[in-house]
Amino acid sequence: MPFHVTDKTLIINDMDVQIFYMLAFLVGIFLLLYLNDQLHKRYGIASEYTRKLAHFSATGSTLAFPLLFTSHWYPFVLALVFFLILLLSMNTKYLKSIHEIDRYSAGSFLLPPAIYLPFLISVKAGDPLLFILPTLILAVSDPLAGLAGFIFREGNPKIVLFSRQLNKTIYGSSTFFISAFALSLIALSVDTHHLGGDTLMAALFIASAATVTEMLSPGGTDNITVPVMVILVLSLYKL
Repeated sequence: MPFHVTDKTLIINDMDVQIFYMLAFLVGIFLLLYLNDQLHKRYGIASEYTRKLAHFSATGSTLAFPLLFTSHWYPFVLALVFFLILLLSMNTKYLKSIHEIDRYSAGSFLLPPAIYLPFLISVKAGDPLLFILPTLILAVSDPLAGLAGFIFREGNPKIVLFSRQLNKTIYGSSTFFISAFALSLIALSVDTHHLGGDTLMAALFIASAATVTEMLSPGGTDNITVPVMVILVLSLYKL
């Protein structure tokens, strides 16, 4: 009897493949968190650095999502598991490499939804750039800004806006803007196959809006507000 490949068979096979990718990511998350903790415990690397490393690695790896997942439910499960791991490890001896900082920050807990939400929007809109660009800025610009502010503490004044001192520094916000502009310019040029004045202006607008949003977002909330702002500006550009 000849074998016939039906649409149902293809759907099941595709589902199996995506479940495999999801499980592989889960293993990767556990491995990343374990190695990150070892860097902090065994080698005494400050949690400010290991936290940024985990942020960059975890967020950067999700850029493969548009190539791997056609449904948003698999990234949803990954985001939920990541969030629960972070929540359950609070006030324990685990994941000190992320939690052990001398300030309040909800950034680590907001990272899973900050990754999932742009992916959900991009799937519904049928536009991968709505996920890729916010995630790129979140993965690269945010930790770079934090590191610049942490490393260059001397002679790095806090930003004052309307007589109000923000918890952001000149070097940190400048680093965020420059990297966000470069990433936006590259992403838009690749997406449109065009580099012109309109692309430059769009990249400048996206980077400016993201930088101001990052400056004004307290307590690590920039992990969610920055991707949302990038999506809003990018959506206006694509109208």
